[in-house]
Order: sequence, then C-alpha cells, then structure tokens
Amino acid sequence: MIDVPTPPPPPVPLSRANAALTTARRQRAEWLIGLDSGLVNPMELIVHSALDSGRALRRLTLRQVLTAQPRWGATRADEVLTHLHAFTHAQAELSGLTVGWLVDNRCTGGTRFSAFFDVTATNREDPPWPGYPFYDRPPDRRRPAPLERSGGTPW
Repeated sequence: MIDVPTPPPPPVPLSRANAALTTARRQRAEWLIGLDSGLVNPMELIVHSALDSGRALRRLTLRQVLTAQPRWGATRADEVLTHLHAFTHAQAELSGLTVGWLVDNRCTGGTRFSAFFDVTATNREDPPWPGYPFYDRPPDRRRPAPLERSGGTPW
C-alpha cells in the first residue's frame, strides 16, 4: 500500500487573516494600556497569555511589558532583563525575550516564570512600608490582632 501524502489545507482568505491580525494587535494594545494605567499587573498579563484567549499576548517582548508599567523606564527594564538573562542562561538576545518565551511549556517546572517574578519583585522603587527603615513594620491590616488570653472579647 502506498502512502499518499495529505494535501495541504486550503489557504486562508486574506480578509480573514487581516481581521485576526487586527484583533491580535488590539488585544496587545489593550493589555499594554491596562499595564500603563495600573488596572492590571504583569503577572495577570502573563497568566492570561498562557490561555488560548490570550495567545496574542505571547508576542509582546518582556521589555514592552516592563516599560508599560508606571515608574518603569528603559534603564530599569534592561537591568531586570540582564539579571533574568544571566539567571536563566537564555540563548536568545535580550530583545528577543518575549512573554511566549517566558511561558514556554518546554521549560521544565516554570523556572523562567518564577525567575522573572523573582527579579521584578526584588527590584522595586517603593519602600516595603511607609517610613522604612526608620519605623517598624505596621501590623498587617488583613489579619485581625490575636485576642488576649484574659478570656474577654476585643470590644
């Protein structure tokens, strides 16, 4: 029996391809605007890019994602990318590091993903709490203070 190769799929109409390209560009622009305005953070963007509905976000470069945030300039973004590049031993150039490279499932255990957030979290401008380092850390307002052992209620 002779194996007959399957014919290639029919070409996609140009209008449909252009519509998909416009939709992808619009989605990338909306997410970058959301980063710039502070509505979303890079973690939300990267997590959404791992879904099928966020596939277009994988083409964004990590430099675009970092510089789209408030108070992030090119120098700070390049510093973070240099640390990430050295930590992950990436073969790609710094300009070639994309969100798709970060969430690539061929990378074992999500090491790129965790390295990215390690580098970005430790490279912050804001102090960890108001008055740092001269004042003690304020109590966490999300957790109630422990009740006293006197048996009474807090009120």
